[in-house]
Amino acid sequence: MMLNIENLFTRKNIPQLVLAIMSVFYILGDILPPHNLAGLIATPLGVAVLIASAVLLSRCAHPVVTVVYLIAIYELYERSRKTHVRGTEQKLPVDKRQPHLTHENQFPVTLEEKVVKKMAPWVMKENHVPPSFKPVLDNDMNASEL
Repeated sequence: MMLNIENLFTRKNIPQLVLAIMSVFYILGDILPPHNLAGLIATPLGVAVLIASAVLLSRCAHPVVTVVYLIAIYELYERSRKTHVRGTEQKLPVDKRQPHLTHENQFPVTLEEKVVKKMAPWVMKENHVPPSFKPVLDNDMNASEL
Protein backbone atom coordinates (compact mmCIF):
# COMPACT_ATOMS: atom_id res chain seq x y z
CA MET A 1 0.00 0.00 0.00
CA MET A 2 2.77 2.45 0.91
CA LEU A 3 4.62 1.66 -2.32
CA ASN A 4 1.45 2.39 -4.23
CA ILE A 5 1.19 5.88 -2.67
CA GLU A 6 4.91 6.50 -3.24
CA ASN A 7 4.31 5.64 -6.89
CA LEU A 8 1.95 8.64 -7.05
CA PHE A 9 4.86 11.02 -6.38
CA THR A 10 6.90 9.94 -9.40
CA ARG A 11 7.67 12.18 -12.34
CA LYS A 12 5.16 10.54 -14.68
CA ASN A 13 2.26 11.16 -12.28
CA ILE A 14 2.72 14.94 -11.96
CA PRO A 15 -0.56 15.73 -13.83
CA GLN A 16 -2.46 13.51 -11.39
CA LEU A 17 -0.79 15.22 -8.46
CA VAL A 18 -1.64 18.67 -9.85
CA LEU A 19 -5.27 17.58 -10.33
CA ALA A 20 -5.40 16.29 -6.77
CA ILE A 21 -3.92 19.50 -5.34
CA MET A 22 -6.32 21.69 -7.34
CA SER A 23 -9.23 19.53 -6.21
CA VAL A 24 -8.19 19.87 -2.57
CA PHE A 25 -7.95 23.66 -2.96
CA TYR A 26 -11.43 23.72 -4.51
CA ILE A 27 -12.87 21.56 -1.74
CA LEU A 28 -11.35 23.62 1.08
CA GLY A 29 -11.83 27.02 -0.53
CA ASP A 30 -15.14 28.78 -0.74
CA ILE A 31 -15.01 29.14 -4.52
CA LEU A 32 -18.34 29.53 -6.29
CA PRO A 33 -18.59 28.66 -9.99
CA PRO A 34 -19.56 31.44 -12.41
CA HIS A 35 -23.29 31.73 -13.08
CA ASN A 36 -23.04 30.52 -16.69
CA LEU A 37 -20.94 27.49 -15.74
CA ALA A 38 -23.27 26.72 -12.84
CA GLY A 39 -26.16 26.73 -15.27
CA LEU A 40 -24.44 24.11 -17.40
CA ILE A 41 -23.40 21.90 -14.49
CA ALA A 42 -26.87 21.94 -12.90
CA THR A 43 -28.41 20.31 -15.99
CA PRO A 44 -28.67 16.52 -16.44
CA LEU A 45 -26.17 16.72 -19.30
CA GLY A 46 -23.69 18.50 -17.02
CA VAL A 47 -24.10 15.82 -14.35
CA ALA A 48 -23.53 13.14 -17.00
CA VAL A 49 -20.32 14.85 -18.12
CA LEU A 50 -19.08 15.08 -14.52
CA ILE A 51 -19.82 11.39 -13.90
CA ALA A 52 -18.17 10.39 -17.19
CA SER A 53 -15.05 12.38 -16.29
CA ALA A 54 -14.91 10.62 -12.92
CA VAL A 55 -15.28 7.20 -14.56
CA LEU A 56 -12.54 7.96 -17.09
CA LEU A 57 -10.27 9.26 -14.35
CA SER A 58 -10.87 6.18 -12.22
CA ARG A 59 -9.72 3.93 -15.05
CA CYS A 60 -6.37 5.64 -15.57
CA ALA A 61 -5.50 7.49 -12.35
CA HIS A 62 -4.47 6.62 -8.83
CA PRO A 63 -7.38 5.69 -6.51
CA VAL A 64 -6.54 8.47 -4.05
CA VAL A 65 -6.69 11.06 -6.84
CA THR A 66 -10.00 9.59 -7.99
CA VAL A 67 -11.56 9.84 -4.54
CA VAL A 68 -10.41 13.45 -4.13
CA TYR A 69 -11.74 14.24 -7.60
CA LEU A 70 -15.11 12.65 -6.77
CA ILE A 71 -15.41 14.84 -3.69
CA ALA A 72 -14.46 17.90 -5.75
CA ILE A 73 -17.07 17.27 -8.45
CA TYR A 74 -19.70 16.65 -5.77
CA GLU A 75 -18.83 20.03 -4.23
CA LEU A 76 -18.91 21.61 -7.70
CA TYR A 77 -22.39 20.19 -8.30
CA GLU A 78 -23.70 21.31 -4.91
CA ARG A 79 -22.27 24.82 -5.25
CA SER A 80 -23.65 25.07 -8.78
CA ARG A 81 -27.08 24.04 -7.57
CA LYS A 82 -27.00 26.70 -4.85
CA THR A 83 -25.81 29.56 -7.07
CA HIS A 84 -27.95 28.76 -10.11
CA VAL A 85 -31.72 28.81 -9.81
CA ARG A 86 -33.47 27.28 -12.82
CA GLY A 87 -35.72 29.62 -14.73
CA THR A 88 -33.81 32.84 -13.98
CA GLU A 89 -31.55 32.73 -17.02
CA GLN A 90 -33.29 35.11 -19.40
CA LYS A 91 -36.05 36.70 -17.36
CA LEU A 92 -35.91 40.45 -17.07
CA PRO A 93 -37.87 42.41 -14.48
CA VAL A 94 -41.24 43.59 -15.73
CA ASP A 95 -42.06 47.26 -15.43
CA LYS A 96 -45.35 47.33 -13.54
CA ARG A 97 -45.72 51.10 -13.44
CA GLN A 98 -49.02 52.37 -14.66
CA PRO A 99 -48.45 54.93 -17.44
CA HIS A 100 -51.77 56.70 -16.88
CA LEU A 101 -50.61 57.81 -13.39
CA THR A 102 -47.49 59.69 -14.49
CA HIS A 103 -49.37 62.93 -15.14
CA GLU A 104 -50.84 62.72 -11.63
CA ASN A 105 -47.37 62.53 -10.09
CA GLN A 106 -46.31 65.95 -11.39
CA PHE A 107 -46.28 68.29 -8.39
CA PRO A 108 -45.77 72.06 -8.49
CA VAL A 109 -42.52 73.49 -7.16
CA THR A 110 -42.92 74.47 -3.52
CA LEU A 111 -41.64 77.59 -1.79
CA GLU A 112 -39.08 75.55 0.13
CA GLU A 113 -37.62 74.12 -3.07
CA LYS A 114 -37.37 77.61 -4.56
CA VAL A 115 -35.57 79.00 -1.48
CA VAL A 116 -33.15 76.07 -1.31
CA LYS A 117 -32.37 76.48 -5.01
CA LYS A 118 -31.56 80.19 -4.50
CA MET A 119 -29.29 79.55 -1.50
CA ALA A 120 -25.58 79.81 -2.09
CA PRO A 121 -23.90 76.42 -2.02
CA TRP A 122 -21.62 75.56 0.86
CA VAL A 123 -18.00 75.90 -0.06
CA MET A 124 -15.57 74.10 2.17
CA LYS A 125 -12.24 75.85 1.86
CA GLU A 126 -9.27 74.05 3.24
CA ASN A 127 -7.16 76.18 5.52
CA HIS A 128 -3.49 75.31 5.14
CA VAL A 129 -2.32 77.84 7.77
CA PRO A 130 -1.33 76.20 11.07
CA PRO A 131 -3.41 77.31 14.07
CA SER A 132 -2.06 80.12 16.23
CA PHE A 133 -3.07 78.54 19.56
CA LYS A 134 -1.53 75.80 21.68
CA PRO A 135 -3.49 73.25 23.73
CA VAL A 136 -3.73 74.17 27.39
CA LEU A 137 -4.25 70.72 28.87
CA ASP A 138 -1.40 68.40 29.67
CA ASN A 139 -1.26 64.82 28.49
CA ASP A 140 -2.26 63.44 31.91
CA MET A 141 -5.17 65.92 32.36
CA ASN A 142 -4.38 66.34 36.07
CA ALA A 143 -4.96 62.68 36.77
CA SER A 144 -3.26 61.08 39.74
CA GLU A 145 -1.43 57.78 39.62
CA LEU A 146 -2.99 54.82 41.40
